[in-house]
Amino acid sequence: MKFTAISAIALLALVPQAMAWRVFFYQHKNYNQDEAGGVYTWAGEGRPGTNCFGLGTLNNEISSMHFYYADAAGNNGCCLTLYDSPNCETKDDDWTPKVWCSDTNIPNFAGHVYQDDVSSFRTTC
Repeated sequence: MKFTAISAIALLALVPQAMAWRVFFYQHKNYNQDEAGGVYTWAGEGRPGTNCFGLGTLNNEISSMHFYYADAAGNNGCCLTLYDSPNCETKDDDWTPKVWCSDTNIPNFAGHVYQDDVSSFRTTC
């Protein structure tokens, strides 16, 4: 009986957690994914800590985004911070990292300093 309980606990530890936060960055405004545009998606489990991510081929080409800070039940919420340089740093004095800690949908970065100037992002859970 004890062996079965220990085995069940060990198995639960191996099961991956559901994704908590999710982000979708789009090359074009209004979440457009036409042939000429790209999309970058990433998700995480929401474990405590902080991580920095680069944007690969969409470096400095982000025009819109969807950010979901937690899972569907609102558990394991995380914050998202955008940066204008790789490695989650800022290069320009007029660029203040923007932090979101709730579900956020931005159909168009036009008129914001973030338009085509995001190189990395950090999650803090």
